[in-house]
Amino acid sequence: MSNHITTLTAVQEFKSGWRVLLVAAMGVTCGITAVPIYTIGAFVGPLYTHLCRTSCRLLNGSLWAQAGGLVVCVWYFYSGW
Repeated sequence: MSNHITTLTAVQEFKSGWRVLLVAAMGVTCGITAVPIYTIGAFVGPLYTHLCRTSCRLLNGSLWAQAGGLVVCVWYFYSGW
């Protein structure tokens, strides 16, 4: 077994890993944590007319869902999983 380290230029590194970069970018863009942030504005109007609640209460639900995700992430980090 050899401990040979190869040095790649930036272009060679990009050519060898562009697929991983593309999939990672798609995951960040279309992931379950990013979608509600960018789409909640489109749903506030219809939810307001259907549920007859204020938009502030509707957005509070989104805020608490995001806060719950943050709590789970912090717990996951400190629990050592």
